[in-house]
Formats: sequence, C-alpha cells, structure tokens
Amino acid sequence: RLALSVLLLVRSKEKGRARQMNEGARLAVQKYKADVLCFLHADTIIPQDSVELIRQTLYCKRAICGAFISIIDHLNDTQWGLTMHHYVKTFYLPFLFRPRAYWGGGRAFFGDQMMFCRASDFEAVNGFDETLTIMEDCDLCNRLFTYGSTKEQLAETKGEADGGKMVLVNRTIRTSGRRFERLGELRATYLHFKIALSWWFGMPRSEFNSMVQRIYQDVR
Repeated sequence: RLALSVLLLVRSKEKGRARQMNEGARLAVQKYKADVLCFLHADTIIPQDSVELIRQTLYCKRAICGAFISIIDHLNDTQWGLTMHHYVKTFYLPFLFRPRAYWGGGRAFFGDQMMFCRASDFEAVNGFDETLTIMEDCDLCNRLFTYGSTKEQLAETKGEADGGKMVLVNRTIRTSGRRFERLGELRATYLHFKIALSWWFGMPRSEFNSMVQRIYQDVR
C-alpha cells in the first residue's frame, strides 16, 4: 500500500490550473525537498506501486518526463472513444507537428495521464506557463523535451548518458469522465481536437483563452 506521511492542502489566491500546480510544486521543493514532482488530477485512481514505477522510470537518465495510460470512465462505464483518443494523441500530436521531436522521443502528455518529472528539470524550464488556461501540460512537455535534448547533447560530448526521452509507462490509471457527460464522447473528442490544433497552430493567446472559457466556462 502507498503510505503518505504528508498530505498538505495548498490554497491558491488566484485561479488557474498552471498557477496552482506551480505553487504546489514550489512548496514541495522548498519545504519538503522533493526531488520528483507528480501532477495528478483529484479524480484519478492510481496503481498502488505508482511511486516505485515513477522512480524506476526516472532512474534512466535519458528520461526527462513520464506519464501513464489514462482510462476514462464514469460510473464504472469505460468511455472507450475518449480513452482511445487520449492514448493516440500522445503520439499523433508530436508526429504531425513536431516530427523531428517525435522520432527523438518526444511525446504529448496531458494532466489526466499523471505526468511526472524531476524537480530540477521542472525548475530549469520555469514550470507551467501561467498565461495558459489549458494545454499547459503539453506546453511543459515541449519545453522539457527541448531542455532534455540539450542536456543529452552536452552529455554526449562528455561521454555520459543524459537526455530528453519522454516515457509513457505501460500501466493504466483511471480518471473520471463525468465532465464529459454533458458533451458526449464525440463532441468532447471534437473539442479536444479543436483546442489542441488551435494551440499547436499558435492562435493568439487572448483569443485562445477566450475560446477555452466558452467551452469549459469558469471552472479553472
């Protein structure tokens, strides 16, 4: 069983998922000297050996960031359409828009996949972008991969092993799909696709955030 010696509730003075996660990460590092950070949705059920799996993944110096395979369900009913899209977009987004990064080990992870990384790498890229209302997780992946690739190049010149590989752990976690009930699987998948493409194609930030607020309303 996973034993937690510290469970701390952090209240953010301002809304915004990126800002809230940055505050939690900052406190974890400063107060508890955390060397690994994991970003988990409150409605996600994780394996009992999650900590060991994360440690094993990051033991490989080439691993810059990792995540799990997310199963989306609601009231014990698996939403297979959303689940499959969540899985394949890990690969097709970097394949389509950053092919060189994809072949170099780049992936696109999202919050409901239980992302994790070393605290030192998270700090090196300045954490989540607080100007984003969504896609802050994928944005972090891009910056971690770029940073890790630079580390790998420097390490290779020294004959060492260090790098920027993104690792999808071959284990599943379960995340609640209740927020998709109102939209339905097809519409939810369409909206996810629209948001992702708008971000990848560089929609102006103010316009992008306004679009997200219309879709998700004021819940972030």
